[in-house]
Amino acid sequence: MPRIGISGTATFQVILFEDEHDIIVQYQDVDFDYPSYDFGQDASVGIEDELGAEGLQIVYKSPDLSN
Repeated sequence: MPRIGISGTATFQVILFEDEHDIIVQYQDVDFDYPSYDFGQDASVGIEDELGAEGLQIVYKSPDLSN
């Protein structure tokens, strides 16, 4: 995925387990070579229902993601 406004991309994979209702998000590269964006510093990561009414926030503007 490209980051809007800067060069560089993030590479990730989302794995859905239907029987267990689990979700795994794996990040191969979240380093954009811009400290204010690297590793989720300016990202929002989470899930929400189809209406956007209920959700679970995992990361919000915090460098908590890793390759």
